[in-house]
Amino acid sequence: LLSKMESVDEKVLSIVWKFKNPWRVKKSVLEKYASGQGQSDQFAAFPIHTLMHFPLPFSGAFQDCIENFPLSSLSILDNHGRLPIHVLLSSPNETLNTPSMVHFLYHPRSAVTRDPTTSLYPYEAEALLTAANDRRRSSFGSETLLNTVYELFRAEPARFLQTRGLVGCGDGSSSSSEETVKTAGAALIPRTSGQHTDFRPLNKQANIE
Repeated sequence: LLSKMESVDEKVLSIVWKFKNPWRVKKSVLEKYASGQGQSDQFAAFPIHTLMHFPLPFSGAFQDCIENFPLSSLSILDNHGRLPIHVLLSSPNETLNTPSMVHFLYHPRSAVTRDPTTSLYPYEAEALLTAANDRRRSSFGSETLLNTVYELFRAEPARFLQTRGLVGCGDGSSSSSEETVKTAGAALIPRTSGQHTDFRPLNKQANIE
């Protein structure tokens, strides 16, 4: 019945995930919802980006979609030059913009690609969210959020530090670069005082600006 419907609304999206429908039915419903919103072309070209603007009933539905779309969908740049993880990290949708979803949208390309609208790498965007959003810290805990920042940063730390002018300023030896990476990496470690966490850098040299 769902696959034969000509139009789909938010209620139908909720129903299709409430029952154990096969992926072909879910995908058909998503395509019809996109068509009704005038987003058929966007959904066909950038499925993960577009899904983040759909009123999916819960984060598990979004995760289900990601698992069923090709892995390459996570590394596609949209018309604005943004990857899915960039869209997620700037989304006000607190149901989707969670540490677990950030991990789920992680792709090797995404970790080393700046968001052209903010000039931030994903680890920097997550770090800013962690530092500025009290509700996010309260919901997920500082440790979980910092682990997300660290994991994104560890994808290719030397490259990140080079773009910030923090590597290559020593004697040129590999040991010098490694030491710089360690120094700057230490800047991501928060200082704690009582129950409050200070996310400011430990020193100016290691400040990721």
